[in-house]
Amino acid sequence: MYLGDLATEALARDRLCRRLKRPLTEALHRCARHPDATVGTTMIYSLSEAATAIGMYRSTVLRAIKAGKVSAVKDEHGQWQIEPAELHRVYPPVADNGADTEATRQYATALAVRAELALADLKTLLDDMRSQRDDAKDDRDRWRHQAEAAQRLLTDATTRAARPWWRRLAG
Repeated sequence: MYLGDLATEALARDRLCRRLKRPLTEALHRCARHPDATVGTTMIYSLSEAATAIGMYRSTVLRAIKAGKVSAVKDEHGQWQIEPAELHRVYPPVADNGADTEATRQYATALAVRAELALADLKTLLDDMRSQRDDAKDDRDRWRHQAEAAQRLLTDATTRAARPWWRRLAG
């Protein structure tokens, strides 16, 4: 390459960066220079492929691109080209066809441990609530017996007061 070609390429890259209003990664610069080339051994994702790779909708990926969370460029046909490393920097990949990977196993194990801890906490809370309920029932029964005893004393006092005064004196 001649110096003039490098300068022209740099100007085109700068215009593209200004149009996208964010810097591009070096790999995406290479893709912009050579749209048919792949970066390393990985292929560039289209918008649909990227959505499938992370298990989300196309609109979610497009919103991430427009918000600047994920860098991407448009090819000559106006299709988004997303580098897998850039996409997976923000969104974790999903296992293909239910394949059991080490990452999914670790996540499932961590999730199971968290669920067991939460279950143990809930059981403890349930036992505490049951003991509080039993205490409240005991208090209710004591208050009920006390109220019934007070009611009996009042009815006894009213029946005694209903007798004439001379019978109360005579005894």
